[in-house]
Amino acid sequence: MINWNWCKFDDLTPNQVYDILQLRELVFTIGQECTEPDIDDVDRTALHFSGYSEQQLAAYLRVYQSGEIIKIGRVVVHPDHQGKGLGRELMQKAVPHLRQQFPGKAIAMSAQYHLEKFYQSLGFQTIGDVYLEGGIKHIRMSMPA
Repeated sequence: MINWNWCKFDDLTPNQVYDILQLRELVFTIGQECTEPDIDDVDRTALHFSGYSEQQLAAYLRVYQSGEIIKIGRVVVHPDHQGKGLGRELMQKAVPHLRQQFPGKAIAMSAQYHLEKFYQSLGFQTIGDVYLEGGIKHIRMSMPA
C-alpha cells in the first residue's frame, strides 16, 4: 500500500528532502545520466507529492506555477516499484488534486519523449517538437484547463 502526501517545501522533514533528492539522483543523474543539475530553486516554491511504501519513497513529483500554467516536473518512480502501474497511479492522483487546487489553469510538463504515449493516455497533448534537456529527449505536453 502506498501512503500519498502533498507538502510545501517548508513542511517537508529533513528525511523527506533527503529521500526526494536521493531518489531523483538515483533515477535521473545515475540511471539516466542526466547532464543538468537536479537541485534548483524551483524546489523551494513547489508543492511536493510523495508516495511511500513503508519507509521507502516509491514515487514522487513536484508542481509549481509559472504564470497562468501549472507545471508538473521531476516525475519519478523508484526502480524497485517500476513496471507496477505506480507512475499511472501517481499521475491519476495528482491531476485531479491540481484541478481542484488550481481551477481553470492548464497543466503542463516537459516529458521524457519515450513516455509521450503514456502521458497522452492520461489526457496530455503533445505541443511542439522533440528537444534535448539534460542530454535526454523531451517533449512539451499540456492538459488544457
